[in-house]
Amino acid sequence: KKQYYDQFNHFTQNLMCDYEKTCLGEFAGQGEKSFVFNDASNEELISASTKIKANAKTESFELLHDLIRRESKEIKAFVQQKEKYEQIKFKLQDKQKSDTAELQKLLAGKTTFKSILSRKSKDEDVTKLELQISQTTKDIESVGMLIDMIAIILGYLEVDKFKKNKVAMYFKMITDLAKAEEEALGDLQKYWDAVLANKNLHQ
Repeated sequence: KKQYYDQFNHFTQNLMCDYEKTCLGEFAGQGEKSFVFNDASNEELISASTKIKANAKTESFELLHDLIRRESKEIKAFVQQKEKYEQIKFKLQDKQKSDTAELQKLLAGKTTFKSILSRKSKDEDVTKLELQISQTTKDIESVGMLIDMIAIILGYLEVDKFKKNKVAMYFKMITDLAKAEEEALGDLQKYWDAVLANKNLHQ
């Protein structure tokens, strides 16, 4: 959008004005009779041109783009929060599975790599593993409850609030964007209407 208005202003205010003054006004000897874009008496053209320059500074599309990007980040943050605790739960479950397998081998009278490195007795290793498994089980249950709570909060409270706020903000942004662009198009139409109404075109 900014590129379009920059090119429009450069074309009408610089390129065409210079062309009328030099090529037509001086070299062709037509003077002000050749002026369309340089017509200082055309108040409608001047007024529309001023508004178009101001429109080039508005960021209606950019604001909508930023809104969509922020919304995507917020949704991603919701998902990442839940996934974070799910990963913790998976690691705890892997640890529980490994400790349980180790315990079963010890109870079966088998020698394991960990038992070889251990300086404790078999009974002490068994007791230690049983305590670890018990604690890990509690940790898994706690993390699982936390995941369920996050899902409930996001699903029934935050997500509904998030949706309502985002929809309202989106509708307002679209309305503002449409009005701004409609007004900008109106200014462009007034500009070209003023060009067509130039007295030098109807001699």
